[in-house]
Amino acid sequence: MSRLVSTLSLPAKTLSGLVRAGYEKAADIRSVDSATLAEDLNIAPESALALLREVAPSITLVHTLAELLAAPAVRTGSLPIDRLLGVDFVPAEEQDDVQLLNVCGPPGCGREVVALCVTRRILETHNAEVLIIDCHGHLSSIAVAGRFPDDSDRQRIHIVSTSTPLKLQVFLAGLESYLDANLKIKLVVLSSVFGPPVLRPAARQLVSRVLRELCKRRLVAIIITSMVQTHFPDGGTASSSRQPAVLRPQLRDWLPPCAYEIMLVPDSRNTGWVCRLPPITYKLIPRAAGM
Repeated sequence: MSRLVSTLSLPAKTLSGLVRAGYEKAADIRSVDSATLAEDLNIAPESALALLREVAPSITLVHTLAELLAAPAVRTGSLPIDRLLGVDFVPAEEQDDVQLLNVCGPPGCGREVVALCVTRRILETHNAEVLIIDCHGHLSSIAVAGRFPDDSDRQRIHIVSTSTPLKLQVFLAGLESYLDANLKIKLVVLSSVFGPPVLRPAARQLVSRVLRELCKRRLVAIIITSMVQTHFPDGGTASSSRQPAVLRPQLRDWLPPCAYEIMLVPDSRNTGWVCRLPPITYKLIPRAAGM
């Protein structure tokens, strides 16, 4: 059951205004955008946004056990990946741990295919919308239309092109406001995100901060597709290192602790391996039976 508005930790004037406007439960507030809320309460749009941000964290903490058990789980759509993770990849309102998945691998390994599988699952099992932040054109409007021929599906997919690091920084800086204005978004796909050295340290800090805040405060799941990079364990270069090079995820050092990572390794055009990488922290996480 959704929490009653009268039990929320809000100023008395705000509570009375919500009740007069017909908002009985916390879910009623979540179901509208900031413009509608501002009009109903006769307040400034900025105040409506602040109210939505204040109410959202309260809502995530009041689910009953029955609601959690009944909540539909979103799988990636790939049986090998689902078995490897050993848990369901779900929006944060349904499970606290698995809400960010980084899919990495070399070009042509199928990273974006996994992201689109998760997108389809979200559209099919939730009355929700998806935001795709496309950095390299791999998930452009044309590419997505080829996978989702149904107009009703495409209307629920927001696609934002951030073809340069600067465009990505500008959009991420305003992502909170974008999500506040589109409350039905339950999945954010960050496609082929820029990695070092293209993304400078300040920009990497911004991306890391935004991802951490999304994981902690927002009711969204996140899937990232990213490249791998050559790494020399002794810190050397191709000409100076005495150790063989290894491939490691580009984003390894700046993902939130709750992130899960998998690497796709093709061995032919149609086959390959999927590897689950060690967790970023020494946190105990569920594993698939027999693994």
